[in-house]
Amino acid sequence: MQDGSLIYVYDGSFEGLLSAVHTAYYSREDPEQIVDAGGCQQALFCRVREVETDRAKYEAVYRSIPKKISPNALFNVRRVYLSDDAERGTLVFNYLKLGFHLGARVDMDMQNRWVARVHRTAQRVSNEACRMREFVRFSQMENGVLFSKIEPDNNVLEMICPYFADRLSALPWVIADARHGLAAVYDTKRWEILPYDTANIVAYSPEEEAYQKLWKRFYNIIGIESRKNDRQRRQCMPKKYWKNMTEFRI
Repeated sequence: MQDGSLIYVYDGSFEGLLSAVHTAYYSREDPEQIVDAGGCQQALFCRVREVETDRAKYEAVYRSIPKKISPNALFNVRRVYLSDDAERGTLVFNYLKLGFHLGARVDMDMQNRWVARVHRTAQRVSNEACRMREFVRFSQMENGVLFSKIEPDNNVLEMICPYFADRLSALPWVIADARHGLAAVYDTKRWEILPYDTANIVAYSPEEEAYQKLWKRFYNIIGIESRKNDRQRRQCMPKKYWKNMTEFRI
């Protein structure tokens, strides 16, 4: 980073990020980085500007992205924001800055490093969301609510909730993301994402252990030993997810 570089710091929310984009555009500033408060590591001689979240600024940018660039650009921006990329704020800013200049053509400029990174990051987040829909394992708590713990690399809770709200519409459930400290809570009518304390102890129903044993037995019985391929299984079902999957837990 060059001496005297400008760093924007926002509050970590999507609204805050788009507020920072709006501020940079109308202030005619070109920040070297846009980072959330938790990821700010101030370098020597850098100028830091804290940007307040402004609902009107957020909405102005949010509405202008599909109108002046494309709906796909808004899709990309949201996926990048949900990623684990430490430079996601900077990625979004540079992508949108180019997008407001080129319009929908921005997504064809794959030679541009920012556009290419945005596409790779958005695809990676989408891929993990697809995986998590398959890897979620619910257990029944004492109060009858279904509970699942996940630890995805990216913050994909909001992407998988509609799927389970549709598939399990008549049952209340909770999906806790222990990595990001969030939990999606569904009451059979609507779902919302709330802060989650990883220190919480989950009390399961008396029947849950028996059901888990049955599932593990079924999983082992249907496997064909002669066709076992551990390498392929790890490719399709990465080992980092196994500890929260019933069939692999000891």
